[in-house]
Amino acid sequence: MDSSNKSIEEILLEAGIESGAREDPAGSADDVDVDSLLASLIQEKKSPPAAKPKENRPPEEDPTKVFYQRAKRRTAPKTPVQEPRPEPKQAANLPPIFQNFQNSYTPPSEEPGKFQIDVDKIRAEQPAPQAIPAQKLPEEEEPQRVRPAEKVREKPLEPVQNGASAQFAPAFRRLGQKLNEAPYSAQAGMLGGASRSAMILGLCLLAAAVCCLGLTLTMEISRLQNYGSVPGRVPLGILLAVGAAGGAVSWEILESGITSLFKLEPNREIPLAAGYLLCLLQTLGQLLFPKGLANVNIQFYMPVGLMLLGFGWLSRAMTLKTAAINAKFALSDYDKYVCQPVDNSRLAADMTKGLMEGYSVPVINRPTDLLGDFLPISLGSDSSDSAGRTLGLIGIVAGVAMAGFTFLFTQHKNLALTAAAAMLLVLAPMTNLFATAHPLRRGARLLNRVSALANGEQCTQDGGEVNAVVIDAADLLPSDCVTLSGIKTSKGMRIDEAILDAASILVQSGSILSHIFLEIIGGRKDLLRKVDSISCEDGMGITAWIGKKRVLIGNRELLESHGVRTPSEAYEQKFRKEGCDLVYLSSAGNLTAVFVITLEPSQDADNAIQMLLENDILMTVHTVDSIVTKNRLAQLYYCEPSCFKILPARLEEEWKDRRTLVKMKPATLANNGSFLSMAASLMVSRRMRVMMMVSNIIQLVSVLLGAGLVLMLAVMESMSQFSAPVLCGYLLLWLGVDLLIQKLVRI
Repeated sequence: MDSSNKSIEEILLEAGIESGAREDPAGSADDVDVDSLLASLIQEKKSPPAAKPKENRPPEEDPTKVFYQRAKRRTAPKTPVQEPRPEPKQAANLPPIFQNFQNSYTPPSEEPGKFQIDVDKIRAEQPAPQAIPAQKLPEEEEPQRVRPAEKVREKPLEPVQNGASAQFAPAFRRLGQKLNEAPYSAQAGMLGGASRSAMILGLCLLAAAVCCLGLTLTMEISRLQNYGSVPGRVPLGILLAVGAAGGAVSWEILESGITSLFKLEPNREIPLAAGYLLCLLQTLGQLLFPKGLANVNIQFYMPVGLMLLGFGWLSRAMTLKTAAINAKFALSDYDKYVCQPVDNSRLAADMTKGLMEGYSVPVINRPTDLLGDFLPISLGSDSSDSAGRTLGLIGIVAGVAMAGFTFLFTQHKNLALTAAAAMLLVLAPMTNLFATAHPLRRGARLLNRVSALANGEQCTQDGGEVNAVVIDAADLLPSDCVTLSGIKTSKGMRIDEAILDAASILVQSGSILSHIFLEIIGGRKDLLRKVDSISCEDGMGITAWIGKKRVLIGNRELLESHGVRTPSEAYEQKFRKEGCDLVYLSSAGNLTAVFVITLEPSQDADNAIQMLLENDILMTVHTVDSIVTKNRLAQLYYCEPSCFKILPARLEEEWKDRRTLVKMKPATLANNGSFLSMAASLMVSRRMRVMMMVSNIIQLVSVLLGAGLVLMLAVMESMSQFSAPVLCGYLLLWLGVDLLIQKLVRI
C-alpha cells in the first residue's frame, strides 16, 4: 500500500509508536525504562489497543514526569509488562520511521544522544517508493548554505552583463574590450595570461634598467677620474637605444599616459609616460650636444625612466592577477551573497537600537544569482589614477619651472633638462602604482581561501563604514552545534504527537531546532501538520495553531504568560548547571513535553565573531528560539553580551524582505553565504582601507621631501649629489617603506 495515501495516525501506529507513558509495576513512579519499552513496541507492529478500564489507569502524577532518565542513573534494564498483541496486518508495508530511536539523556560531558533513524536499513527491508530521504529536503525548503567547493549550481549562469555606466581605467581599456568580446568561460584565463605577460615585460625592463644603471656608473666614474672629460658617444648611444627599445615594448603605457594627459583623465600612468619621455629627450640632447657633459652636475637619468616603465608593468600585472583570483569566485556557478547595507536609516536605527550609539550602518547578507560589472570594477579607475593625474600635472609644471629657473641662471641647456627631469621623476613615485593594487592583491589572496570577494577600491567604501551585521541564529549555531539530548513528556502524552507538533511548527518558523525533528521523522515533511498563525514573542518563543489546538514552544516565561503551569526554577537549574537548555511544548493549555537541548560553539562562527569584534562590528541576531539570547551567545563565544542584540519580532518581515534572492548585484563585496566568509570580506575591506590610507600618507611625504631636495640641490648647484643611482635608490627606498608598513597591517 502506498504510504502517501495513509493518514498520519495510521503511519505512526503501524510504525509501532503509541503513548509514551506506560505503567511499570516493578519500577518507581519517577524511573521509567524507555529503552526496553520502545524496543518492545518497535519489534512488532501493533493495531490500535483496546480501551482500558478507567480504574486500571495509573494514579495522577506530576505533569513533568521524566520520560527519559539519565543513563548513569540506571542500574539494569527493566522489562515492562507486555500485553498480548494481535498479529500485524500483512497489508502494512510502511517503514518504522521511529526505529533506532535513542532515548537516553546524557550530560554535555558525555557523548550526547542522537535522535535519528537508520534510513538505509529501512529502505533495504521495507522500501517506501514515495518517501523523501532524510538526506534530501524538499525543493521548497531553503537550501543549506555551503561553500562553493561543496556545491555547484545545477543550472548554468548566464554571462555577466556589464552595465553601460561601468568604465574601464585608461590603462586597461584596450584589454577590457577584448575581455568583453571573449567567451564568458575564457575571461578568467585571459586575465591570468595578461598578468603573466605584464610581469615578464616588467622584469625585462627592470633588467634593462639595471644594465643601463651600470653603464651610467661607469661614465660617472670615468668623468670623476678624468675631470673635465666628456663621455663618448658610444655609451650615450647605447643608453638611447636601450631606452628607445624599452619605450617601444611599453607603447601601451606611453599611449595610455599621453592620451590621458591631453584628455585630463585620471590615470596613474601619466607620471610614468611623462617622466620616461623627458629622460629620453634628455639622453637625445646629451648625444647631440655632448660638449656640456663635462659639467659634473649634469646627470644621466635614462635608467630611472626604464625603471618607472618596469614597475608600471608590474603594477598592471598585480592588478590583473588580483582580478584573475577574484574571477575564480565571481565568474563561477557557485552560490553568491552580497553584503547589502540597510538603506532605510530609521530601520537601521531600529535594528541596532541598544547595540551602539550614534550613526549605524548595518548590512544583511543577501543571495544573488549574478555579480554584475565584475570586469569594469576590477579594472576600473581608483584613487591611484586620480593621484597619478594630479602628480603628473604638478610634475610637468614644476619641471618646466625648474628648467626655466636653472637655464635663466646657468644658460646651460643640459643642466636645465637635468633639473627638470629630477623634479618630474621625484613627483612620479612608484608608491602610487601600488597604493591600491597591493592591498587589493593581499585581500584577494586571503578571501579566495574562504570563497569571498572584495573587489575594487569601491569595496573599501562599502565595507569600511559598516559597524553592524544582521545575521541569522543558524549562522552562529549551525546544525552540528545543536543537539537534542533528551525528551520529557507529561503523563499520558504520546511521544510521536509531541514530536510531530514540535516539528510542524519549528520547520515552518525556521528554528535552529528544525533539523533535529526532521531527522527524527526521516525527512518526511509529508507527515508534518498544517500550522496556522505562527507568531514569535520576543525572548519567549513561538505560538501557533494546529487544528483547534493552540501550541506554544518556548521558555517558561512564554507558558506562564499564557497561563500554563510550568515546573519550578529548581527543575530548570538541574539541567542548566550541566550546560543544557529547556524548550517547553504546550498544547491546548497543557504542558505536554520538555526538550533538553545542548548548544555548542562553532569554530567557524567563533573565528567570524573574533574578526568582527576586532574591527568594531557588532551583531544583531534574528531568531525565533527562546534559547538563543545575547547572554547565552556571550557565554558560548566568550565575549560581552553587549556585542549581541536579538532582532525584535516586529522587524522580522523587514528582515525577510532583505533576504530574498535578487537577480544581480555589483561585484564589490560578496561571499558564499557562510558567516565566516561574510565576516572575512568585511574585515578585509576595512583593513585594505587602512593600508590605502597609510600608503597615501607615505606617498605625500616622499613627494614633498623629494621636491624640496631637488630644489635645494639646484639652487646650490649640487646636482652631482643626485645622480641616477641615488634617484633610483630614493624611489625604491620609499616603495620599500610603503610595502613594509602595509605588511604590518594584519589581514
